[in-house]
Amino acid sequence: MVDSDATCARSTLGQAAASLRSAEREDAVLEVLAHAARTIAGVPRAWCGRVSRIGFALECLSASEEALNGVAAEPSFDALLAIARAGPRSVVRDEARGFIAFALLGPGDSIEGLLVLAWRPPAPETLAAGIHAEYIATCSQLSVLVDLGGVALEAARLRAAVDVVTRGREVLLAHIAHDLRNPLNTFTMSAGLLRDDLERGDVDVARGTSLISRMERASSRMQNLIEDLLEASRVDAGKVSYVFREESSIGLVDEAVAAANATRAALGKPPNAAHDESADEAVVKADRKRALQAFSKILIFASKYAGESGSIRVARSRENKVVRFTVSALGSSGAPIGMPEPNDFGLPLLLARGLIEAQGGRFHEAAGGDFRIAFTLPLVGL
Repeated sequence: MVDSDATCARSTLGQAAASLRSAEREDAVLEVLAHAARTIAGVPRAWCGRVSRIGFALECLSASEEALNGVAAEPSFDALLAIARAGPRSVVRDEARGFIAFALLGPGDSIEGLLVLAWRPPAPETLAAGIHAEYIATCSQLSVLVDLGGVALEAARLRAAVDVVTRGREVLLAHIAHDLRNPLNTFTMSAGLLRDDLERGDVDVARGTSLISRMERASSRMQNLIEDLLEASRVDAGKVSYVFREESSIGLVDEAVAAANATRAALGKPPNAAHDESADEAVVKADRKRALQAFSKILIFASKYAGESGSIRVARSRENKVVRFTVSALGSSGAPIGMPEPNDFGLPLLLARGLIEAQGGRFHEAAGGDFRIAFTLPLVGL
């Protein structure tokens, strides 16, 4: 390697190091690594991607405009990852196809990603190809770049995790403020009206009783919200225990609907929830108590938006390895009502999401369109 090439490599490494220090996202880290590695190694193409729980996710590709005249096909990234995991500090080489892979390691030697380089020799078996491959595998600047890349990739991943937690906290605070505002306003207004009557010495018993009843209902709602908040924090912290058993999906829906209608009956209101039954008697793996708790929160939320004359429908469907439960809200005319904005979802849905996801399910709600909240629970034996 001539001095000018070494100078170029050192310059590229210095610029890459500066860019990696300021990179805040994983994709920015991967882009810097791919471009810098291609320049330092003198290869036509470089792939760089992060490792996730499900395998390898290709995020960034750096290639010259001349493309791949000598490179037949993309490497099998999952195969290279498996080899790298067997010996994290080894360099995986495939000279026959013209690929070299480097594991991007975090501070704890965890594999955060892969950097894969492809060169374009006249013929892979020639001496020149072997010399080039050996240079790439032992290049000190490239080795430093790989070490820096692993640390930068883990730092970006941790930064992203912190951002997720921060956003979640902001959403939680918004939900708390939203849900507490209405009952607190009701209580304050009723107390003010009752005080005005007392100050005037003109207290009507019926009016006073009505105001006190409103204050009691508001207090009860605030108490329920505080209990939901405490429960949601326990779920989020993993302090809620679960007892998983085989449960009938039909039984879960029937019990949840019956409980929701019984609650309305106790308040002197007609039932409004119904089960759109299907012939599929799918059995799910779930904690019955926690699944019904989540169901209850969803049905209460749906009933709130359906109104006094609206109705709630609950449907089931088998999808691959899960059972999907869908709650829809209909207006008085039987037509679907619109879905509220995310800021209106509140603590009940936040708690329901946590309870469902802790049981291996997925929770789906989206603003816009018809009112529809869905969640899944895993099928037994799959």
